Amino acid sequence: MQWQHDLTDPKRLSSDSAPQQNQSQPNGRRLRITEILSELSQGDPEDTLKLDEVNRQLGDRAFGVVLLIFSLPNCLPLPGIPGLSFITGLPVIFFAAQLTLGLRAPYVPKWLRNKNLKKGQLAKLAAMSGRYLHWIERGLKPRLVTLVSGIPERLIGLVSLCLAILLSLPVPMGNMLPGIALAVLALAISGRDGVFAIFGYILSIAAVAWVAFLFWGGLEILNRLWRLVAA
Repeated sequence: MQWQHDLTDPKRLSSDSAPQQNQSQPNGRRLRITEILSELSQGDPEDTLKLDEVNRQLGDRAFGVVLLIFSLPNCLPLPGIPGLSFITGLPVIFFAAQLTLGLRAPYVPKWLRNKNLKKGQLAKLAAMSGRYLHWIERGLKPRLVTLVSGIPERLIGLVSLCLAILLSLPVPMGNMLPGIALAVLALAISGRDGVFAIFGYILSIAAVAWVAFLFWGGLEILNRLWRLVAA
């Protein structure tokens, strides 16, 4: 099948196939995610970009950006939206599994790869994300890079996969902390920041403990209610 061929093609796993977008300014500073999105959205709002082109333009930040986009809705105190954590958790599972397997760039199915995105829509995304990410990105910088490259980066993918599974569970009040941990790990990947990775691991442990507490607490409450009804 075509998707199996794309996913197992050695060229997709080699550094030669990694996006080659220049993401640095003349002074050597790496462009921030918000700046890349802003540049991509320049021009006529009705002009379009293929999602595959957006993926290439994001370069080595692609995995981090994708994980961040789907984790952010769970980090905000939004009014209860039925199924939000499940809807956002499934794409994270899909892409985190790829990161765990060591893919150099996110695999996007061909039918989705060729979809067009209007620059006007991208501009709105850049404006919305910029409000929350601009000040956070100012604290990101390449440090302890060994914690976010090679095998450690795949470990981040595995932890993100576990967090995404937790995110997808129907546990009341159990989605915010895993979402925050996912967002921090995504920022660590995109910024090549090992300090953020350490902080993300700490939050991940806290998230697992919190969801376990809510889960077992819920079971205990149901058990007591059952005893009251049966008495």
